[in-house]
Amino acid sequence: VFMLFPILLLSAAGFTVLTTEFVIVGLLPSIARDLNVSVSQAGLLVTLFAFTVAAFGPFLTAYCARFPRKRLFISILIMFAAANTVAALAP
Repeated sequence: VFMLFPILLLSAAGFTVLTTEFVIVGLLPSIARDLNVSVSQAGLLVTLFAFTVAAFGPFLTAYCARFPRKRLFISILIMFAAANTVAALAP
């Protein structure tokens, strides 16, 4: 059971990160209403995110290759948790 723990932890982290990326689609009507724009205009936020990931992902991956993977992964998860906490507490 102890050997299975790291795999379960990685699976939970991956599920959490991917769920966060896809949850925006369900929130688009609320975002559009709060910003007083149409749903299609709010959807451009998803497009902007996708273009940003496509443009900077390869460079960031190459840059981060020099860091130890375990430390990098833990650091990214901590930043992810902090950013989501700030977003959840925002007015």
